Amino acid sequence: MILKDATVTTYHERLIVGDRRISDKCKAKSQLTSELGKKNAGLKGEKSLNYYLSFLPKNEHIVLHNLRLQNESGYFYQIDALVFLKSYFIMVDAKHHTGKIIYDANFKQLFQEKIV
Repeated sequence: MILKDATVTTYHERLIVGDRRISDKCKAKSQLTSELGKKNAGLKGEKSLNYYLSFLPKNEHIVLHNLRLQNESGYFYQIDALVFLKSYFIMVDAKHHTGKIIYDANFKQLFQEKIV
């Protein structure tokens, strides 16, 4: 059961409005558009999680999307999804990449090969 779904944040809303209002001639327009693209991709990735979470047993889990929490030192951090099950919980960091994702066994890392 999803108690808190992935939504557009206030910062994301401001980027959307700014992108519409700022002239294409403005120097900051490309930077704003780039940031907006990243936020849109992030939201798409977070929303796509719901499909995979739908395979969990019904009424046996709780999902909270897009949490912003503060630690004891006063620093904030963000969790894309927090999934509670009966005996454990999972913190999920969603990604939405385009292109090809390659796993390098030597470095034990994922690399993105962009399509041009």
